Amino acid sequence: MKAFWKQTRDMLAAGDIDQCLRDVEAARIQQESKLLRTLAHEFRVPLPITFGYAEVVVRRFTLAHDQWEITDGANHDRKVWIDDGWQPASDVGLAAAHRYTLDEALATAHQVAAREAAAIEQAPTP
Repeated sequence: MKAFWKQTRDMLAAGDIDQCLRDVEAARIQQESKLLRTLAHEFRVPLPITFGYAEVVVRRFTLAHDQWEITDGANHDRKVWIDDGWQPASDVGLAAAHRYTLDEALATAHQVAAREAAAIEQAPTP
């Protein structure tokens, strides 16, 4: 943190106030984002489809651990993403369902959302 303030003083001394303000704001946003990530219980990743709305949900096991699951978001008969496919959550158990870190879960959820969107777009319309 000491280096940050030295750099800020140097920028101010050099007359680069705009850059200094941008850097301070970027540092504040980064710190706030880090805090929000530690407090979040779930993230929703929308499917990139041309009609309607669907999503993949990334949900935390507990606030005490970085264990996340990727789910279809259903309240009943919920499915979780395990090894390239959806499986009933009741069949895999909590430990197997919450197999991802947050970064892994978000990256995988975006891949799943793209895959699910492609399947929806290719499905024949009734």
